[in-house]
Amino acid sequence: MPAQRLQDAPFEPFALATAAPKRMIGRHSRSRYAGLQRTRKKTRDEHAYRPAAGEEVTPNAMTPPPDNSQLSKPRRSKLAMASLVLGAWVPILLVLLGFLQGVAEPEAVAGAIGHVIVYGAFVSFPASIIIGIVALCIIRSHQGQLLGRGLAIGGICLSGLIVSVALCVYPRVNQLLIEDAIHDAYFPVVAALCKYEDDHHSPATNLSQLVTAYIPDIPRSQYADSVEYSVIDNGRGWQFCIHSRALSTPRIYCCRQPWRFTEEEKRQILSSFHVWAVLKEGSLKK
Repeated sequence: MPAQRLQDAPFEPFALATAAPKRMIGRHSRSRYAGLQRTRKKTRDEHAYRPAAGEEVTPNAMTPPPDNSQLSKPRRSKLAMASLVLGAWVPILLVLLGFLQGVAEPEAVAGAIGHVIVYGAFVSFPASIIIGIVALCIIRSHQGQLLGRGLAIGGICLSGLIVSVALCVYPRVNQLLIEDAIHDAYFPVVAALCKYEDDHHSPATNLSQLVTAYIPDIPRSQYADSVEYSVIDNGRGWQFCIHSRALSTPRIYCCRQPWRFTEEEKRQILSSFHVWAVLKEGSLKK
């Protein structure tokens, strides 16, 4: 297009850009790019780090300190470790108590295990589960800067497993504890009856004959409803029974001298420990 026609034509940007020579477009683009560069440099200068009044200027003073928060080494969650420790301390104690079976009576060991399981399950294990859940929430919120997810999950799973086992064995443990309490309370009476028979060559006619000479008084127990003593086998033996309803099934803890039971009574015997035969209520022959 001739220069005269370009000057006389009305102002139309699209037509001007289309008709202008390539060297004009290149010159315009370079000037726009230079302007953008000046604007960016001005913006950087406005946000640049400037030392305060009286601050010593060093070669690196104009550079802000680097942010090392993202470069810090991840640490392990203490709550996760606490959850695992609380869930694991009872199994460790049970293993240690297992080594004591050779030097202690089985009932004593069972009683100690019962105390550890019952009190540990209802105190430590719920705490371990709660702490483990809290630890998992905190670890997730730290986005990889806090470790210990496996420890927390292990503590929760271990606690849940042992709580389930403790609930299953609690009836048996409770029975052992009650039987031990009854034996500890009334075994002195059995020993006194045996000693009286040795001294007098005949059984005692009633328990009052034992008081003062062999035992201070007739003992009592919170697990015993009543006690019963009788002479059997035509005066050649005796029988000492304790009636208890401490468990779900009423029971009789019977010590007999000599140790003889009828066939019907043997079928009613639930278990035996120490000097006692455990029978159902009403199964002994009068």
